[in-house]
Amino acid sequence: PSNGGTPMMMVALAPGVIATSQPNQVLPFASGGASSFSMAGMPNQQNELLTDGVPNTTWDGRLAYSPPKDAVQEVRAKVFETDAAYGHTAGGTANTILKSGANKLRGTASWQNQPNNLVANNFFNNKSGLPTQVTHFNQAGLTVGGPLFVPKLFDGRNKVFWLFAFEDIQSSSPNTTFLTVPTAAMREGDFAKLLAVSGTAIYDPYSAVRTGTVTTRTAYPNNRIPANRLNPVSLKYLQFLPQPN
Repeated sequence: PSNGGTPMMMVALAPGVIATSQPNQVLPFASGGASSFSMAGMPNQQNELLTDGVPNTTWDGRLAYSPPKDAVQEVRAKVFETDAAYGHTAGGTANTILKSGANKLRGTASWQNQPNNLVANNFFNNKSGLPTQVTHFNQAGLTVGGPLFVPKLFDGRNKVFWLFAFEDIQSSSPNTTFLTVPTAAMREGDFAKLLAVSGTAIYDPYSAVRTGTVTTRTAYPNNRIPANRLNPVSLKYLQFLPQPN
């Protein structure tokens, strides 16, 4: 599979399976995305995920380990599993079957690259007038397998085999999401600039007066909350928020 190289994503090609993850890359370490599919109409993370028939599922139904894609021979999906051997599923089973060595020394090498000059800008960057950010993605893999053979001591052809698999991911993507935090003045209850810039007024919740079905409140003078009205619990939480930069 090319969608991040997680073999479990092949399950979505089977009849009766519907992918529920977002339409983006599901990398080998994305255990939640790799288990986001519905089998037999059941919610995601309600299926038994296996590797060579051995449970490969976390406590909450996610994929525990994703083997290198070139080490996988088959991903077998059984949509409605009634066998008593599988007791951790309300839907079906997805079994990742690994390759084995053979009588001849064989291997594979792969390299997947996503060139930055072919990456499109996202919607929010376009809206804010930001250029396309420089990203890097390289995914390399290597597998080697054959018979276990020790000259003059052991010949494992037709009997004992070995397989080595390796996968490496080098990825960097800048975070272009800007978050807001309280200014130094806001930390002290002073929202005067907020009133001047956007016209947003801070009202005294204890000044509510009801006339018929209408309730009116009085705004704090100069949009400043008195120090004795600042919640001590909120002031403690402010210690964990970063200062603006």
